[in-house]
Amino acid sequence: MSTPKSEDGNPQPIRVFLRVRPLQDNEKRTNCLEVLNTKEIQANRTYQKKYTFDGLFREDTAQPTIYKIVIKPLIQDVLSGYNCTIFGYGQSGTGKTYTLLGNIVGLTSFGSTNSLSNVSLQSDSDNCVVSSSLDLEAGLIPRAVVELFEVVRLLSDPCTVRCSYLEIYNEELHDLLSPVDDSTNLRIYDGQRGKGDVVIQGLESVTVYSEVDVFQLLKKAQRKQMRVDRACSHTIFSIIVDRRETSPVGEMLSKIGRLNFVDLAGSDNIRTGAVERRAKDANIYQSLVTLGQVIKVLSEKNSFVPFRDSKLTRILRDSLGGKAKTIFIATISFSVSSLDESLNTLDYVSKARTITNKPTINRRTSQKSLMNEYADEISSLRRDLDAAQGRGGVVINPENYDQLV
Repeated sequence: MSTPKSEDGNPQPIRVFLRVRPLQDNEKRTNCLEVLNTKEIQANRTYQKKYTFDGLFREDTAQPTIYKIVIKPLIQDVLSGYNCTIFGYGQSGTGKTYTLLGNIVGLTSFGSTNSLSNVSLQSDSDNCVVSSSLDLEAGLIPRAVVELFEVVRLLSDPCTVRCSYLEIYNEELHDLLSPVDDSTNLRIYDGQRGKGDVVIQGLESVTVYSEVDVFQLLKKAQRKQMRVDRACSHTIFSIIVDRRETSPVGEMLSKIGRLNFVDLAGSDNIRTGAVERRAKDANIYQSLVTLGQVIKVLSEKNSFVPFRDSKLTRILRDSLGGKAKTIFIATISFSVSSLDESLNTLDYVSKARTITNKPTINRRTSQKSLMNEYADEISSLRRDLDAAQGRGGVVINPENYDQLV
């Protein structure tokens, strides 16, 4: 189940994986959901509906197995300059955060001798060599961090790795890595590189040099996030890799890849038809409702998509029908009490699987190349001006005309 091979810019559908949470002692298993094979689940009896995914993980599937199948192939994609986004979606308590981060108790001790990750540092001249051994319950994020640094250390090209951690609660943005709690400092702007690019002004982007640095940031973020109800907030943890290469003519070029882990609020908080919800609650779940609308519209191939109706969808626009490689990990329970929510989750992510992205490598040219582009543009504009002045009218070349209209 490796990542589908695709050339830069070629269509690639959003991939969806399903994870089933083990039943607790006091839960009764429903007979309405049946696993058919490694990719299909069936809602039988009354529902008579079959769901197909890119992969299905049963209750006894370990964290390392899920990482190897879902995330490991993305590490090289990020280093090649792709944006990759992993959504965790499902009912509260079905294991979204456990899948992404791992055991929460273990995470709070990152960097200590009894931590989730036993990390030892050894100095080798000017190089820092890190050997890591992750606990079996470590989630996808710490596993991706460890492997990313292991690969980066083997590269001959210089790399810069940065992290950011954003929380969206009640349609307000909170920087989980900022030393202050003032959410008014964060603003969303449309980027200049093309459709779908978004800039969050004021968001901390911390340069990290090892797994230890990242784990300490996660520990810091955990403390800040405990101040709100996790089930009602969304978080976006991003790892940005700036890899610099030298072109055949000696110019320095950059490929900037990004790995986003999106832990969505519990899907059970957006039940259709809830008419007695307070205004504040409606704001809290606006992002999830809008995300569902965006997925529905994209799956139906409609032209207008309401990305700007929530901050979550505006920020992650590139991941939904855009230039990123996107994966949904849906978590469900086979408990009788969770049947309705499990079916809602299956319907929700099945629509997401019909959306197609066009993954594109993020390239940044050197200053010299940019200057050459600007010089060419200025020369073209001067030719247009000379032509207009010489003929007593307005003459413009086709390229500039297309840009104007």
